[in-house]
Amino acid sequence: MPFLAVSEAAADGEKTPMVGGALLWEPSPEKPSGAVGVELEAAWWFGPLGLAVEGSGRTWVESGPRALVLGGSVRLRVLETLVPSLLDASDVELGLELQGIVEHAWSERSSSEIEPTRHGLGFALRLRGSDDETSRLIVESRFFLRVLSARASNLDEIAMRTTTPPDVAREWTVVFGVGAAFGAGEPDYLERFRRRPFGWMP
Repeated sequence: MPFLAVSEAAADGEKTPMVGGALLWEPSPEKPSGAVGVELEAAWWFGPLGLAVEGSGRTWVESGPRALVLGGSVRLRVLETLVPSLLDASDVELGLELQGIVEHAWSERSSSEIEPTRHGLGFALRLRGSDDETSRLIVESRFFLRVLSARASNLDEIAMRTTTPPDVAREWTVVFGVGAAFGAGEPDYLERFRRRPFGWMP
């Protein structure tokens, strides 16, 4: 059986929000080591559409300033399929999400030249399974990448004083994350993750 042999999958099996956390890394052109942080989130799914609230704490590695970031995201599941697990004789669900994000930061290194609110787009690659035969728990691992931008806060003032465009109209940021989420699942949905008998072939 080929490793990536897939079978049809249908989602919408969450009974509760998916609650989890992630480790973040936010590199910077000025400071390549960037900022690291921890994020907590809760996501509600309605078919292929998800809504999430997010909060994180971040610290700049070299200089030490900290930031509190609160935000939300709209998520659209565009791919979902079952693939064989590498760890045991069961299937896991491979999914791809597209995301639209808005977040607001309160930072010790905040600049009056850049707005504290950022908007952006991203994607998340996730793997879902269940932890054992009798559990009603969905276990999800996820990797995500986001590209965010913030508007220069003094653009209107500069435009009134001069016709020369500012050197920085927007600040662009890339955020990488890896984490996990958990939630209760419908029995029919969880059935797809049950272990196959030894020697089972599709």
